[in-house]
Amino acid sequence: LATLETVLIGVNDINVIYPYDRNMGEPVQNSGESTLTELELQILEFERQWWRYPGSKEAAIRELFSISTPRYYQLLNALLDNAAAESAYPTLVRRLRRLRESRTQSRSPIAPLNL
Repeated sequence: LATLETVLIGVNDINVIYPYDRNMGEPVQNSGESTLTELELQILEFERQWWRYPGSKEAAIRELFSISTPRYYQLLNALLDNAAAESAYPTLVRRLRRLRESRTQSRSPIAPLNL
C-alpha cells in the first residue's frame, strides 16, 4: 500500500493529506463534511484506474489492499452512499452508483413500473 499511497493522495507543505481533483489536478475543496479515511481514498482512486493494473481486478484488490474481494465491494458500496466520497470524486461516484443501480434492476424479478 505504501507505493499506492503516494500515487493516490497528495501531501501539502504542512503534511496534511488531501485528495486531488482528478480533472484539474487540484485539491478538492473541503466543504466541511466528514473526511474520508486513507483506505477509502485509496479504494476510490483504485476504482478510477483499476484497469491500468496487470492481471485481474480481484488479484489487484488482494495485492494492494490485503482484503478479500467481497469485503472490498462491501466497503466500496458503503462509500457510494457517502457524501464525502461524492464530494471528493463526483463523476466516479455517480458513475458507480448508476452501474450499481442498473445491476440491481437487472437482477430484480419484476421490472419497475414507470408511472
